[in-house]
Amino acid sequence: MEEHFEGYSRSVRFIAEAAKNGRLSGICGPVSQLISVDRPYALAIETALGANIQNMVVENEAAAKAAIALLKRENAGRTTLYPLTSVKGSNFNGDLTA
Repeated sequence: MEEHFEGYSRSVRFIAEAAKNGRLSGICGPVSQLISVDRPYALAIETALGANIQNMVVENEAAAKAAIALLKRENAGRTTLYPLTSVKGSNFNGDLTA
């Protein structure tokens, strides 16, 4: 199921298939396949992320633009793309009192 992206939106499946077939490069995959969480926290993380769990991570802005252009050209829907070169992260130290 996961290999065929069952349960994902049409646009996510389209991008994943295009990347698999070599039509797109620089596609890392959906957030859900790129994170790992200890089992006791999985439901909380899934709930917190909501629909964002299907957003696609790409290597850079050029890969995002190519994916958007292909989605438009093929009328394959819309999705959110996170270029790794643009996304800024931060470390969580476990203190929720701040």
